[in-house]
Amino acid sequence: MKKFIPLIVYLITVLGLFSLQAAIAQTSNQIQKKAIALMKPGNTSIGLMLGEPTSKALQVLGNPNSIADEYWEHPEITVKVYTYGLNKLYFYKSKLDSYEINDSSISVGTIHGQTFKVTDFSVIKEVVIPRGPGEPPRHEMGRFILNYQLQEGTGSSRGKNYWSNVYYYVMNGSTNLDLIFEILLDANNMIVNISVTD
Repeated sequence: MKKFIPLIVYLITVLGLFSLQAAIAQTSNQIQKKAIALMKPGNTSIGLMLGEPTSKALQVLGNPNSIADEYWEHPEITVKVYTYGLNKLYFYKSKLDSYEINDSSISVGTIHGQTFKVTDFSVIKEVVIPRGPGEPPRHEMGRFILNYQLQEGTGSSRGKNYWSNVYYYVMNGSTNLDLIFEILLDANNMIVNISVTD
């Protein structure tokens, strides 16, 4: 047993460090649900946030092109899908659960604040990276949508190919909503998809 005590202490230390690193990484990659409200382009006075009812969707976005039921296997639930052009809003128990924005008829952002939409382009900005005590900060250039720094690199998400993207864990205060907010861009650095999914 004495032989295993150093091994057990080592494993607890290593696992603790991994947990700490994961917690730090997650907190730096979070977004509040109020920062990703859905709005009509040009009108930031009223928006639809996650968890709000279908009646608010009608108030903010008007009548959808269609409303349909959709069965989800994981978890086993049926949601209402409100379709606005190429955009889909998913409501579970009459509350906005997630969305997929594929055209510019809906913008995303902060009520009374900045917004962005599909067909907007990313911009290049300077990023200041702090360093250790007594060392000057490092300056790099990065590609952004508002204040969201993009990750360069091609890939595929939800059946869509992208050239760069950004994703955040969606929070309501300090509560993680177990949702992912994601922006996908094409090779021309134009937004092609904005979504919240689980």
